[in-house]
Amino acid sequence: MRIIILLLPLLLSGCYLANGSPPSFRYWLPPKEMNEEQEKKIWGDCDRKSYNMLDETQRGLFNKGDTSWEKIYKNTNEYKKYKEVIYLNQKYLFQCLYDSGLRFRPPLRWCLAQDGDNTKTCIENMKYRN
Repeated sequence: MRIIILLLPLLLSGCYLANGSPPSFRYWLPPKEMNEEQEKKIWGDCDRKSYNMLDETQRGLFNKGDTSWEKIYKNTNEYKKYKEVIYLNQKYLFQCLYDSGLRFRPPLRWCLAQDGDNTKTCIENMKYRN
């Protein structure tokens, strides 16, 4: 019985213990009739749309994070605002992907992995499953 209890967490987490779990973007799946070229176009279009939905100040902070995130990280207030901008951009991106036909379908073991915010991500994106 002890062996089962010891092995169960390893089976659930798979190789996530050593490598960490894959990013959530990997689990946005296209419909079967969509080809790879169409999917890439959707990702590019949604990336642009989500960026353009940010206001000018947010875009500036988003761009600053791409080039010099160390400076943002050192400033607590600016880092807090940066995290909010990243979250908002991701929210716009996910809604666009959903509207374009992609669905968020991660495996249960990914949602239960404890190496990040996977459980929170799964709960937040539950509305994008069907």
